[in-house]
Amino acid sequence: MPGVSPKLNSPLVADGDVGAQSYEFGPNGDFLVYLADQDTDGVSELYRVERAMPGVTVKLSDTMVSGGEVLSAVNDQPSFRISPDGLQLTYIADQDTDEVFELYSVDLATPGVSTKLNPPMADAGAFLLDTTADSLQVIYIAAQDSAAPELYRVEIAGPGASTKLNDSLTAGGGVFDFSIAPGLRLP
Repeated sequence: MPGVSPKLNSPLVADGDVGAQSYEFGPNGDFLVYLADQDTDGVSELYRVERAMPGVTVKLSDTMVSGGEVLSAVNDQPSFRISPDGLQLTYIADQDTDEVFELYSVDLATPGVSTKLNPPMADAGAFLLDTTADSLQVIYIAAQDSAAPELYRVEIAGPGASTKLNDSLTAGGGVFDFSIAPGLRLP
């Protein structure tokens, strides 16, 4: 109906808000995932809402450690991605250790139960991610092996074992952005 915009999210806690540039539609446009401090002010978490059922949301992210939350947008890119097949959500959060941002995956059929994808982080952790077109791998930038941000990939079905994708870096260097070429298949 023209001129009518239904509110999609559930009611927010006092002073809660939905993050700017922090939402993504599912591959068929039938649902939306968004970042909000919906339940606790100042604690950003991920929620799903079906477009056909405005106001009925499901929390997707797992329980956060005290001080933990899902990372806000970085470089105008959300810190979460719905897989192209619409079955998984990957996100970056300091969920287990405050101020150490790690990569998590949640099966959209079992919201609220996440799997950590990366091996232990040597520094502050991950800050950008994307999912390959086949929905099998996540490419991400993290200060994982040292304080320098580098490019990694991890199989969603094989958590804990990542592969560094960049060559050696110059002193003080780092990887700060990336793009996945359409149709790219990594071994």
